[in-house]
Amino acid sequence: MTTTTTTTTTIPHQDLLISYNLSSASIESLKPTDEAEYWKRKLIQLLLLEPAYVFPNDDHSVRGFYDTVTSDKIYVHGKEQRPGQRGIRSGKYALAGSLIMKINPLAAYYYDRAKQPDFVIKFEDALQPYLNNNVKSLLVGGDRGVVYLALRVLFCYLYDVEFRMKVGNLCTHQREIRLDVEKRHLVEPIKKVIVNTLRDFLGAHDIGVSLYKKNLIKVCKKSWKFVDDVIAIVFINYFNLFNAKKQGLGYCLDPDFALINHSCLPNCTQFTSTSTNEFQVINTLPIFEDEEITVTYIPLGFPKEIRSYQLSLQFYFHCQCKLCKFDDNNDPFFSIQCNKCGTRIKSPSFKLILTSPNLAMRQHVCTKCLNNLNQVVYPKNIKIRNFFMSLILFFKSVTGLSFNDQDYFKFLNKEFVKYIEKFTLVELIKMLVNGIYQFEIPKMRRNLLKNLVEIVVSDKVFPLHTFPFNVIIRELDNMESQRELVISLLDGISRLQLKLQRVFGVDIPSDLTSMLTFDNCLFLDVAELLYQIVKFIINPDNENRSRQISTVFGADTLATFCHCCFFFFKQVRSSSEVDSIEDRLVEVMDLYDTLGLNDKLTIGRCLSDLFDLAELYIRVTESQIAVKSAIGFLIYFPIDKDDCL
Repeated sequence: MTTTTTTTTTIPHQDLLISYNLSSASIESLKPTDEAEYWKRKLIQLLLLEPAYVFPNDDHSVRGFYDTVTSDKIYVHGKEQRPGQRGIRSGKYALAGSLIMKINPLAAYYYDRAKQPDFVIKFEDALQPYLNNNVKSLLVGGDRGVVYLALRVLFCYLYDVEFRMKVGNLCTHQREIRLDVEKRHLVEPIKKVIVNTLRDFLGAHDIGVSLYKKNLIKVCKKSWKFVDDVIAIVFINYFNLFNAKKQGLGYCLDPDFALINHSCLPNCTQFTSTSTNEFQVINTLPIFEDEEITVTYIPLGFPKEIRSYQLSLQFYFHCQCKLCKFDDNNDPFFSIQCNKCGTRIKSPSFKLILTSPNLAMRQHVCTKCLNNLNQVVYPKNIKIRNFFMSLILFFKSVTGLSFNDQDYFKFLNKEFVKYIEKFTLVELIKMLVNGIYQFEIPKMRRNLLKNLVEIVVSDKVFPLHTFPFNVIIRELDNMESQRELVISLLDGISRLQLKLQRVFGVDIPSDLTSMLTFDNCLFLDVAELLYQIVKFIINPDNENRSRQISTVFGADTLATFCHCCFFFFKQVRSSSEVDSIEDRLVEVMDLYDTLGLNDKLTIGRCLSDLFDLAELYIRVTESQIAVKSAIGFLIYFPIDKDDCL
């Protein structure tokens, strides 16, 4: 570990500590008899003693780099550069699936549980009465999490010397934040809550109020500039935590992880343990010596302009990865294909569509298979694409419209054209980004959207992983998953088709760097839905309703569903799901044997039938499943004999 010289700090005279009963001996004497007071005085002592480094506004830090990262596996490059121009590289070749980094974050905010260091919990308890009162001023619930995370970063900075040294490695982008009106509107209320909480805490304590009045509390110097620094560090360097099912656990700030740079083609991903406060960085692709370690800072699978806007908005940089250097007319997440052979065809780029929505297609015959690109089918699908984009654009205003579905479709298509004529490209992208994460499908339009998706799937004009179909399919699937499962021919099969289209038509093709290969719960939802369908078919109370669904694949329908259900459950390898998965597997095997189902069926045939049901072109053999990625290469999932009934 390399240590460097840091700015020296003048420590108050010991007499001052003694006179205020803040000496270590005085504070320690309180612990056995009054633990609450012990932690209050400990916090006041740290606020008095510990240096509050004021970060340069332009990130030209004069501090040397404090290195706790470099090992035989990885090293930090650009140590001599200013914050924001450093990164982590591999020290040697690493096979895919190797452990790159293991990190235990001190400062984290969890949605539903408190996995915090003891000192963080105690300091937070000391501030809680004042924090509860001040945090009420925040209108947005998510901002409260940032308040708690920023306070925990402050606690760790004061209490933990190594954390304090490592935070000095990070950039703050304070200048950009100060010039960013929207970001300031987020930062200023958070700062107000933190400042008022600390001020109220100090004001309610005899020792604290005296020190505060004498301007001896370091964090309040220069109009609480250090609090600005902490909030900026959090906004620029925090990252989300997920469990094995990719459900959000919360977010945290770790100075070592924050050194890893972004790429839209990342070679690493983050894994979080559900039982400990530890997470791992695993490489999803082979990494060569001296190759940079990268992760993604944003959700992927969107056109370049949307990704670029998100990165610039939140992190103030422009990505220069290989994917972002693709030609505008060759964006894998906004393209049109030949509906016969799947070859990408020339069409207006995302940028052009948002400036001239009525541009005609540039190509009318596929250059590969000479298929005539139907001049009825293609314009019809383009209108559906425009309608879906208008849904995302107008997410705040489309729920109350009382048109019938046909008029609703026409109205939003007209509004889409009007918006493009009215707003600039940047304004439209901003509205789309906001809509992607906030819009909800109006319940009364659910069937309309499902019918339109069925047309898109059937016509094969657009790959499902392209924008905006990927957003609509995911939102529809989320919507269906929240409803109570009531299976019928239309409901159960429709849900299964949608789930398969999401997993195999959207999620997997969008994964350009094999991150989903390491997702141990990737097929859990598919398996659970198949299990519910099987249970529905064999339930004697559902005999009349199950008669139709039980003939989807002829006489082998139940056997096909059982084979596929068993296979997908076998692909779930999450330690948190072991017991429930074992129970499901045993139940499916017993059912298969008890009913004497067709034992000549192969898993390859069953999976092929399942994908055909969802109108997905997936290559299946008895040894593997092959899914075409957004940029054309095949993503393979092996089929093991032990995974079959």
